[in-house]
Amino acid sequence: MHYVLLEFFGGKECALSEAFDTDQPWGSRKVTLVSLKCGTDGRMWSFPVSWDLGSSDRLGFKASNPQDVVEFLNNPDGKCFLFPDNHMGPDLSCFVQDVATKDS
Repeated sequence: MHYVLLEFFGGKECALSEAFDTDQPWGSRKVTLVSLKCGTDGRMWSFPVSWDLGSSDRLGFKASNPQDVVEFLNNPDGKCFLFPDNHMGPDLSCFVQDVATKDS
């Protein structure tokens, strides 16, 4: 699945409805795939991600327990995908940035 998300949203703008089957108003929002990194000032910074561009040497992080997930969310350290533990809900989480508002 992360390959599909990289193809749709990596390094380019794409409406959510182009990747997901939805008739909701949010489907028209254009987003791009980003990674987040916590700066020394405690502020979270976003960086564009594509097949060959990003702020980390890895695309994702595999959590082995709930504490790993909390630590990842506090500072993803430049990785855009989270692969949660088998008992933690979704199979994949990622960060996208709204093109219009720049919200991540």
